[in-house]
Amino acid sequence: MPKTKDNPLFLQLESCRMASQVLNQTKERDRIPQLFLGIITHPAGLGYDRALLFLIDPQSHTLRLKAAKGPINRIDTMEQTTPTGPEDLETVKLIETHLLPPVSNAWNEYLGGFVLPIGLGVTDFIETDVQVPLQVVIGKCAFNRKPYYSNNVKAVFEPPPAFGKEILKFERLAALPLKSRDDFLGVLMVDNFFNQREIGEIDLIGLDVMANLFVTAIESSYLNKKLEESTQLDGVTGAYSRQHFEASLDLEIDRAEKAGKPLSLLAFHLHNANRLHQDLGWYHSAKLMKTLAESLKKGVRSEDMIVRFGRADFLILLTGGASVENTMVVGQKLIQELTQLQSADVTPTRIQISGALGSLPACDLSRPRVASMADKVLDLAKRQPADKLAYLKPKQ
Repeated sequence: MPKTKDNPLFLQLESCRMASQVLNQTKERDRIPQLFLGIITHPAGLGYDRALLFLIDPQSHTLRLKAAKGPINRIDTMEQTTPTGPEDLETVKLIETHLLPPVSNAWNEYLGGFVLPIGLGVTDFIETDVQVPLQVVIGKCAFNRKPYYSNNVKAVFEPPPAFGKEILKFERLAALPLKSRDDFLGVLMVDNFFNQREIGEIDLIGLDVMANLFVTAIESSYLNKKLEESTQLDGVTGAYSRQHFEASLDLEIDRAEKAGKPLSLLAFHLHNANRLHQDLGWYHSAKLMKTLAESLKKGVRSEDMIVRFGRADFLILLTGGASVENTMVVGQKLIQELTQLQSADVTPTRIQISGALGSLPACDLSRPRVASMADKVLDLAKRQPADKLAYLKPKQ
């Protein structure tokens, strides 16, 4: 294969080489889909009009839109401008300016109703069909686990009436399965509805390489996260360590300030930890502490941080911006659930636990203020009688 800029395959593989470098340098798992789609739609990348990523929701076992890049309609094409700068992906500034914007809310509004169950049969269609539902095109790729492309089929998606949006149309399209060994992860779809550039077999090579790079990047980020978490977790309970909490404060404060949301802390103290340890022994008391941590995790959002702050203390960093009233309700419910847990089959000792909460608005956040609030809510929790939850007033 001649190494020339006039060779389409060479240009695609060169874009894939740069994509590999960019994706491998990305440690944040949430940024990988947008980086991936950004390279596919970048004029100096694969240059497609639009790219959509459908991934499996493990709970409902359905395909849903994860990320999308490119204009929705011709009005968007006039509003979007080609990034300025050299026409290659070597320039870090060019990558950052074009590839990192958040997922467009408009795409979520249009395709928010897209749901495709996995494992069902697929309705077949022929190349002469004028319009084919988008679900059928994605379903064909998902069912057969094979790439598909067409320059004749026109895929359409009609948002639910509640969304009140126009029908989406896709032309000159290709769909590729995303696979990790024997696992099916989702479908990548691209199209050239606006530039009308036809897609051929040679285009599938670049897209297939890019899809494999995406899967590898996702797997690597997952393994890196697990490795990182293994050094940040408390060995007994599986909750985050105090060191991780202190190391993460600046990042969590920055996120809360940008979102304009308060940060809240819930603290819990196990009053009879020594008695339980004596009655149960090390193994069963450690098992109990792990059960307490798991119960706390189930009672809050997955984004919230559960921290083992001391031998008999837990701290929860709530990042969702909940009001003090709602946080009080969550705290009371958690105390009720924890006190109802059996300490162990070998002892009738009742779990005695109390709690406290504090909250700081986004305009009043700083590392010293949050660290001070953590110490104060823990101290307040220790001073409460069993089963009680106290509120740390702002001036305390």
